[in-house]
Amino acid sequence: MSVIRKGTLEDASNIFELYKKVSSIYPDNLAQQIDEVNFSYIQAEIKNAQLHGLVLLMFNDGKLIGFVKAYTSEFRRKAHVLTNATMMMDPTAVGQGFGTQLLEAYLDELQKSLRHIRVMELLPYDLNVKGIRLYERMGFVLTATLPNKIRYLNGTFGDQLLMNWINPSFCDQVLLQYYQYLKTLNNVET
Repeated sequence: MSVIRKGTLEDASNIFELYKKVSSIYPDNLAQQIDEVNFSYIQAEIKNAQLHGLVLLMFNDGKLIGFVKAYTSEFRRKAHVLTNATMMMDPTAVGQGFGTQLLEAYLDELQKSLRHIRVMELLPYDLNVKGIRLYERMGFVLTATLPNKIRYLNGTFGDQLLMNWINPSFCDQVLLQYYQYLKTLNNVET
C-alpha cells in the first residue's frame, strides 16, 4: 500500500539513501554527481522546501520510493514561480504508476495550499526521457531548450529543458499575502 505525505527533516537520511540509489542507476539525470550531494545538502533542500515550497514523499509498504520538492525564490518578484525542483523515484518503482500518483498529489496540493504559485518549472536533462514524458502527461509544457547545459559522465554535452505548469488555482491576493510572509521571514521593513 502506498502513502504520500509531507516531508520533514527527519526524512533526510532516507532521501539521501534514495539519491545514492538513483544516482547509481541514472547518474546523468541528476544535476550533481553523487559525491557532491551530502546530508547537509539534503537537509538544506528540505528546509528551503518547508519555508518556501513543498516536499512530498511517497512510501510503498513502509519504504521510501519517491519524493518531489520545489521552492520559490526568497525574493518577492520571483515568489510566484516554484523552481529548484527535484523529483526522484526508486528505480524499482518506475513504470508502476507511482511517479504519476506522486506528481499528481504534488500538483493537487499546490492548487489547494500554495495558491500564490502561478508557475511551477522543471529543468530536466534531455536523457531523462521517462521523466519528460511524465511531465508532459501531467500538463507541463516545454517552453525552452537550453543547449549544452550539462556535461554527462561520458564527456558529451546535453540539453536542459525548461518545462512549465500553470497553476489554475493561482490567486493574486494570496500572492500578496505571501509577500508579507517573505518580508517577515527576511526581516524586511515595510
